Amino acid sequence: MVASGLFSNNMNKSSPFKSNSVKLIFAAATLQFVLVWSVARAQQYSHFIIDEHADNAGNVFSQSGSSAAFDGKNYMVVFADDRDSYKNIYGARINPEGTVLDPHSFIIGSGICGDKGFTDVAFGSETFLVVWQDSRYYKDLRDGIYGTLVNREGVASDTAGFLINNHATDQQFPKVCYGNSLYLVVWQEGMSDTASAIYGARMSA
Repeated sequence: MVASGLFSNNMNKSSPFKSNSVKLIFAAATLQFVLVWSVARAQQYSHFIIDEHADNAGNVFSQSGSSAAFDGKNYMVVFADDRDSYKNIYGARINPEGTVLDPHSFIIGSGICGDKGFTDVAFGSETFLVVWQDSRYYKDLRDGIYGTLVNREGVASDTAGFLINNHATDQQFPKVCYGNSLYLVVWQEGMSDTASAIYGARMSA
């Protein structure tokens, strides 16, 4: 049997804004499905807000490229946020009851020029691996893949991130999973103006 239903109805048909970066995960320990997404607008969310950062002047910044993973106790949601000079990677933890434990979020990837985005996250044996597309080499007109480890408390081991891949062509849209004591990171890499390929790299936990 296949059943369908509405998860979010936070805009009308004429709205210019669209949901994006939808990520669905299943947490076996709590028997919960968790759906996260980002919406290109600042207000009128149908469900609870994970992060909607504003500065002291009331300027609201956008969050995009969200993803999530479960560590057996809490969920970690990661996303790109333009509250800084460039888009950086932030995160927040949520418990199974839906309480946001880090309402102001915490920094995961920052510190070097160039936007970061298209995040993904997986939980290993004790830590999360967060990966993202990084344009710190924007002067060379290419993006690379970077990542960092984050502990259960939301502390990143290196907010500058470590290099996973930076070939002479663009690397985009990274995804990560964990299994058999290894993380596997995959991404799309441009081979030419009209062709691309899928590459990957393994990393020990």
